[in-house]
Amino acid sequence: MAAIHPDAEKFLNRRARFGVITTLRSDGSACTVPLWYDWDGTAVRFFSGATSAKLKRLENDPRISLTVSSEVDEGAEIWVSFEGLATVSKEGAKDLAVMLARRYLGDVPVDPRAQEMKTSFEEMPETYVRQVHFVPTRGFAMLGDDKIQKLFID
Repeated sequence: MAAIHPDAEKFLNRRARFGVITTLRSDGSACTVPLWYDWDGTAVRFFSGATSAKLKRLENDPRISLTVSSEVDEGAEIWVSFEGLATVSKEGAKDLAVMLARRYLGDVPVDPRAQEMKTSFEEMPETYVRQVHFVPTRGFAMLGDDKIQKLFID
């Protein structure tokens, strides 16, 4: 895989942001869901409940996209979109869920509801969750200059 555009890498690492995945239903229609995600520089990872509908959709068709966008208060319109083929596994799923809970909620959340959510991830059985992983095969971005461009540079 080619290197990701450096401005896109900076954007993805600046702060925790929701990602929006799109998977395909059996009739071919799109299903879009916001979620927590991890980008490690080469692959996208997120977790899902072991019996979730998104995992059933990925079992039928592994094509997936993830889009991450800037917030309105950030000024410039910036977004990054990855596309690829997903794989699902049990291995590392709970650890990923706990890591993402800490990233998105904080190590010691002030809000009692956030603390309860974080604790539920830490205490859940391994069997409750799966990890979804994909290495992008292509991607596009808008990096604040109103031009859509290829995400990966050769």
